[in-house]
Amino acid sequence: YVTIDGGKIQNSIFGGGHGHIDIEHPERSIIAEIEGDAHVLIKNGEFDWIPESSKFDTIRYYGIYGSGLTASIVHGDTYVEARRSLFSKEFLEKAGLNLWDYGKPWDKRFTLCGGGFGEMTDVMGNTNVLIDVDGDFDFDPSIFTDADNAKDITAKPYLNFMDIFGGGLLGNVEGSSNVTIKGRPFIRNVYGGSLVGNIGLMDMDLNGNIYTPSNEHRNYLTSTTVNFISGSAHCVFGGGLMGNICGETQGNIGSDDPESNKNIFIKT
Repeated sequence: YVTIDGGKIQNSIFGGGHGHIDIEHPERSIIAEIEGDAHVLIKNGEFDWIPESSKFDTIRYYGIYGSGLTASIVHGDTYVEARRSLFSKEFLEKAGLNLWDYGKPWDKRFTLCGGGFGEMTDVMGNTNVLIDVDGDFDFDPSIFTDADNAKDITAKPYLNFMDIFGGGLLGNVEGSSNVTIKGRPFIRNVYGGSLVGNIGLMDMDLNGNIYTPSNEHRNYLTSTTVNFISGSAHCVFGGGLMGNICGETQGNIGSDDPESNKNIFIKT
């Protein structure tokens, strides 16, 4: 159980393990396995922007992942809950991130994922992502239409989160993914699936080759579900960015609470 309740984080946060992949000698690979569930809870703290000073510096992704980094298997479910954003206004300014100038949509940095980072960071169960941020930053929908403010890196509001994935970044999820957004977060994009990884019953060999068993070997149908109860975002997708989903997708916007629905703004 990983709980962040303060301090400055200078790289990423993982619910799973690290592991090691040796392509030339697969027998030397090490898979960091978790037999049960993996939990990540963000209560407080912030990311600390460290600029790269040389080509030998470690790439800092500043991400939050339910599973692991390189080679990690979570045999149970993953739970990632964020009660506040780790992106301070100071961090976003130093990183050069604002509403419009935020890099390529397949940028692997600054993401929050129910699954793992690497191609072999599989989750055998389900992934569960809950964003419940209330009042971190104020949101004014006019930022979407005010051209002057949109180009000004110091303009409010600042993003609470960049891209949120119910699945993994590159890792696969065997079960289903569930994403719930509530409160008043300000997010770039929300995906029920993964950036590249897949949702559904599948496997991968040590060379990174993905294969999916034939339908007669499948005993359940996987799905992705996004419940966008309140908040603001550029786009909300039931599926992934480039990853496949071997099942159904479902996206639900709003709730039965009229007051909560007033706090929904989706640009596209």
